Amino acid sequence: MFSLFRRTFRQWARSGTKPVARPRNCPLQCEALEDRLLPSLTGAEILVNAKVAGVQKEAVSATSSNGSSVVVWTDVLSAKDSDIKAQRFDANGNKVGAEIAVATGRTIQHDPQVSMDALGNFVVIWTSDWSSTDFDIHGQRFAANGSRFGTEFTVASSPKSEFDPGVAMAANGDFVVTYTLQFNSTDRDVKAVQYRANGAVVRLIDVATSTRVEEQASVAAAADGRFAVAYQSDNNVYVARYTAAGVRSGLSTVAGTAAVEREADVAMDNTGNVLVVWQQQTGSSWDVVGRSISTTGALGSVFTVAATAAQETLPSIAVDPSTGKFAVAYQSQSGTTTSVNVTEFSAARTIVRTSVVGTGLADPFLSLGGTAHRFLVVSQSIGKRGADADGGVFARFGTI
Repeated sequence: MFSLFRRTFRQWARSGTKPVARPRNCPLQCEALEDRLLPSLTGAEILVNAKVAGVQKEAVSATSSNGSSVVVWTDVLSAKDSDIKAQRFDANGNKVGAEIAVATGRTIQHDPQVSMDALGNFVVIWTSDWSSTDFDIHGQRFAANGSRFGTEFTVASSPKSEFDPGVAMAANGDFVVTYTLQFNSTDRDVKAVQYRANGAVVRLIDVATSTRVEEQASVAAAADGRFAVAYQSDNNVYVARYTAAGVRSGLSTVAGTAAVEREADVAMDNTGNVLVVWQQQTGSSWDVVGRSISTTGALGSVFTVAATAAQETLPSIAVDPSTGKFAVAYQSQSGTTTSVNVTEFSAARTIVRTSVVGTGLADPFLSLGGTAHRFLVVSQSIGKRGADADGGVFARFGTI
């Protein structure tokens, strides 16, 4: 904008009087305005669940490279009965179709995970409580239009407990499911199962099966099917990388300090670079930090996502697979106030901005994709919020 107009408008706005014009023979000059970043969060907050009776929680989301998204959550009916529900969204952030009943019945079905392929087809994985001491992992594949591919399938159902699932899908629809196996009272292992797009099992993978406790796995995949699994053991974080054929290509100790490091989440771009974030306890404070792993296994420096006086926990990361930019959503608690924040990064891992998604929200999950570079943050409300009187699932879209 011309400096004359800029300055005279400011004078008028501040004084309320019309400024004296400059002489006509004075040449107009141009000056660069300071760089201004537009807010990345777009549109209003969305109540995802159509059914508002009962508590809706444990929300997760997935976004396809075609821009469509799906949100999945646990619908609590009673202390002994909960179902898995889903809602699709188009590339513009509008709801598509009715709420989907993914898994129903008179048992406790909870802790869902979801992933999408390049066409918007998606797979939902969850924990099903066979009994109070025996948990199994189940799943269901869906077409992009929300119709079912086949019937519900079982990932793991041994007499031991299997829980804490994760899932990641390649562009062609092949997918991998991870979970924790309770081997005995002092030993937990991380397992994985590879599937073809049609639901056929390819192979079983022992990700971490020592005599220690290995748990809290997170999995991410590149478009070509390579994948990475992050997990926790002895309050440290590790990442195992795999080829599309399921062959391990590397194992990295991402966080191995004396601090308590846990709740890791992982993302992978289209070239196979890995990003992992986790919560780290420094004194009495929880912070969120992260690290990168190159396609050759080179570890980057630890970078800070959030380290304020608040308690920052439960990070969720998603990367723009084409640009390398990424965002991290996390829960922030200061006193009695709990909020969900999202911090955006450049491909060089420098912070671009941090936005407050909303207060009175908890347990966030982030997905990202599409040529518009849109991200979706979902979380659950703490009690009444808007049209939901007892706790529901809320979403915000943004552009990275």
